[in-house]
Amino acid sequence: FPSHDSPRTILSKTMIHPSTVDVNTGTSNVQMARILVRLGGCTPSYTLTAVNGSTNGTNGTNNPSTNITDARCYYTGSSATFATTTQFGSTVSAPSGTLNFTGSQALTLDSNYFWVVYNVSGSANLNDTLDYSVTDLTINGNSESVTNNNPAGSRMISNPMTYVSSSVSMPVTSTVSKGSTNNSVIRVAVNMSASGYPINMDSLYF
Repeated sequence: FPSHDSPRTILSKTMIHPSTVDVNTGTSNVQMARILVRLGGCTPSYTLTAVNGSTNGTNGTNNPSTNITDARCYYTGSSATFATTTQFGSTVSAPSGTLNFTGSQALTLDSNYFWVVYNVSGSANLNDTLDYSVTDLTINGNSESVTNNNPAGSRMISNPMTYVSSSVSMPVTSTVSKGSTNNSVIRVAVNMSASGYPINMDSLYF
């Protein structure tokens, strides 16, 4: 633990793409960036007032003003789990190129997570890509660069996977011992298309 008189300092500022999985048209809160600011020491306090970036990234965003309904930034404190409880700055409608968020968020000791998300238009172009890069952060009035501010990867707008076929088999037919557990009875294989974004299986009936 830091001593009571140790000065507070910025230990690191890093960005990652939380996911590069394909997304469907009309999807909300598509996570494009997770920015982690880590602080050490005790005083003085630090406040973040801007997250500055762009819809351009390693792969770039195709037709951003058409494909992105709006963009938002959220703050989740020390939690690395995305949530929409605390929005930082205002919603930016139909962003294209420069994408900045301004507000005022007091930073806590150690980890502070910020997230940039897109709401994808219901009429977005299939096979277009979505991307985001950070230009800099403004902390206590100073411009702060971010490590890995333009990471590789992007997210493609695509249709969901489609169902192809399914089959049921009994992989093991040997005798089992009385009182034994976890004996394989049947195996269900579900085949999906090789392209498209993943979908969930909601139920399985026997």
